[in-house]
Amino acid sequence: GSTLGTKLTNLPDHVRDSLARLRDGVAAAAGDELAALVVFGSAAKDEFDSMNSDVNVAVILDDLSLQKLDSLSELFVQARREASVEPVFMTGNEVRRSADVDPIRFNDIIRSRVLLAGSRDPFSGLKVQRDHLRLEVEFELRNLTTKLRRVYTLRSTLSQPLSAWLLDSVSPMLISLAALLELMGCDPPPVNRDRILSAAARMLKLDKRVFEEILEMKHTADAVAGQELEDLFKRYLAIVEQAAKQADSLWDEATKPVG
Repeated sequence: GSTLGTKLTNLPDHVRDSLARLRDGVAAAAGDELAALVVFGSAAKDEFDSMNSDVNVAVILDDLSLQKLDSLSELFVQARREASVEPVFMTGNEVRRSADVDPIRFNDIIRSRVLLAGSRDPFSGLKVQRDHLRLEVEFELRNLTTKLRRVYTLRSTLSQPLSAWLLDSVSPMLISLAALLELMGCDPPPVNRDRILSAAARMLKLDKRVFEEILEMKHTADAVAGQELEDLFKRYLAIVEQAAKQADSLWDEATKPVG
């Protein structure tokens, strides 16, 4: 068919139409070699923002030779042009062998994804090990902490305003926060933004208004500036530092699968 039916009804019509064309084109070009075509990220969580969001698509194929990618190239170029589709190409075996080195993203896909095509979804039944997830959560939070400290110190010399650094980091921070909350025993694991912030306020005593103020900047013509922006940056950095310490405090828990 040429529509997505009841799938991804949160997306704008032009995005859904583009994804339907992509699905049909990939299915025709790849045939039985297509294991799965999976939408993940904000588009799969009812949080798609047509002004700011990409559509993340995992393309799982048996054959990922450059010849095969050439045969698919025009389909994905067109989808990227029409709907900001950002593909990730992997074999099913690569997915199964990569959960240890990409645990935050894989855990996010496992928790929230939409299968557009294929009958061999390698994320189905996949488990992320707790110690792998904790390591990457702490790494990402430590890395963000040091980056934000550097940005704050050098702010008068940087071409991007502090607001841009906040906006660039807030979505990955929320995904890391969701993984941290899951590690802390949040059940069910929070997937969408509102649940992540509510759980973080409850379990980590974080001020969710900091995130709300940053997210509002995406749509505000008169962006926060000056001392108000510096204060928001400081509050955000304090949250990142606190979350990193919390991730570190979980290091000695027994190794076991998440979920």
